[in-house]
Amino acid sequence: MGRKRLNGENRQYPDSNPSGYIDGNTVRKLDTVPERVQPSKEEYDLEKERKSRMRRIQRKREKAKEMDLFSVAWLVLAVGVTFIVCVKYLSVQSQLTVTTKEITTLENEILALKEENKTELDSITSDIDLDYIYKVATEKLGMVHPDKNQVVSYKSTKSDSVRQYGDIPSGTSESIISKIFQD
Repeated sequence: MGRKRLNGENRQYPDSNPSGYIDGNTVRKLDTVPERVQPSKEEYDLEKERKSRMRRIQRKREKAKEMDLFSVAWLVLAVGVTFIVCVKYLSVQSQLTVTTKEITTLENEILALKEENKTELDSITSDIDLDYIYKVATEKLGMVHPDKNQVVSYKSTKSDSVRQYGDIPSGTSESIISKIFQD
């Protein structure tokens, strides 16, 4: 066996290798020029077509990056419409806020007026003496409670109101109004 020195190591190779070939992953191979392969006519045409297609695609991409007059006009129109819609929206929103505040103010006024009406009604009703009214009506005006034959009962199908289509017969010849004006 022959010995060859490689990277400080001694390796032994069988004598059957007379060329002195050293194997391993760090060994340089001598005379390793790749063989030049000529493409066939079909491969050459395919490659030429591919390059042409790539150039067309590149030109389209560059043209797409440019903006023509129509694209600029379309973009300006879209921005303008968007701006107008936003302004209208803000206007409507502002009107809604004003209207809501007006409604709240009016509701507060209504509540204040209702409270004032209730206070006035309470003051009016507190000044009325029902005992005095009854006394004047019975003693001075001659008011009497009705007899059973003077009371007319009826059954209504509607509970809201009663409509009178005829005159009510009077029980006395003298009316209450004439009695009131006598005193």
